[in-house]
Amino acid sequence: MIYFDQAAAVRPSPELLDFYRETAARTFFNQEAAHAFAYRLRQELQEAGNELSLALTGKAMHVFWGTSGTDVLLAAAHLFRHRKGGIRLSPIVHPAVEAAFADCGNGGDLMLTVFPHVESETGLLSSLPEVPEGSLTLCDAIQSAGKIFPLPEADFMVISGNKLGGMGGGALLFRDETFTRDLAQLRTTHRVSRPEPAQCLALARAAKLAADKQQENREKIQAIFSFLRRELNGLPLPGGGKIYPTVSAGNASFHILHLLLPGIQTGVLVRMLGERGVACSAGSACAAETTEPSRILRAMGHAKDAYSGLRLSFGTDNSMDEAREFIKILHHVIKEY
Repeated sequence: MIYFDQAAAVRPSPELLDFYRETAARTFFNQEAAHAFAYRLRQELQEAGNELSLALTGKAMHVFWGTSGTDVLLAAAHLFRHRKGGIRLSPIVHPAVEAAFADCGNGGDLMLTVFPHVESETGLLSSLPEVPEGSLTLCDAIQSAGKIFPLPEADFMVISGNKLGGMGGGALLFRDETFTRDLAQLRTTHRVSRPEPAQCLALARAAKLAADKQQENREKIQAIFSFLRRELNGLPLPGGGKIYPTVSAGNASFHILHLLLPGIQTGVLVRMLGERGVACSAGSACAAETTEPSRILRAMGHAKDAYSGLRLSFGTDNSMDEAREFIKILHHVIKEY
């Protein structure tokens, strides 16, 4: 299998799988229990949170653990659900972000600005938006954590274990300690679920491993990205169109290559590629079965080709040989389309 869908989920490394098995075997109990074993586990999770924030941001931040990126995103939204002030969402936020903050904000001054560091469908890089003094920022770092170092400055950051090669888990990083009590109450009132310790510890380990090898990993993935971008740009298509990149190289994350194939229904193309052993995507995994044209492509001014996006996303276990083989397979599939 050629796995070019690592923006949807990163394949866990053997090292991380071994770590998870060992950790799960010794942390099976409830970390909220009163006995000494649970107390030590809570301390271990605290230390893992410190390791996670330092690895990804270079700074110490508070960490609220969750079962997934979506889980901690909902926890963040709960913090602002009944506060006075408005919520501003970037027009290219993930649908999960829109859903989480749908009931937040009740007018007044701007309270929170939410933006993605890397847009999940196209790989578009975003910078920290300008915000009024006193307004907070939340960065959706799910696609950039473990790839881009350090993460941008923000008051809150959302991280997903699946996107780091972990076995689930999520983390909400935050600067202001005063939010700790409110987040803890979400757990005690059962508004968010209790995460599995092994998942959280594996997430922290994955972040540390990625930070330790960040330069090596970036060079390897960047080479695949650049090669495919160069070789596929301008490739002729049935009907006279040509493949072209959606985002300029300077504005794209190096691990997501998004292409537009005018005249091609890429939802069909992805299935044809899958039959030949290639895993890739026509957009975000959560929207894989939708019949609607891409909301993100329409927002970026590509309404005409909103059904024609192809996302290739890469990880450290991909190779240049896979990239060369993919080009051959894509040529054959386009001829059969």
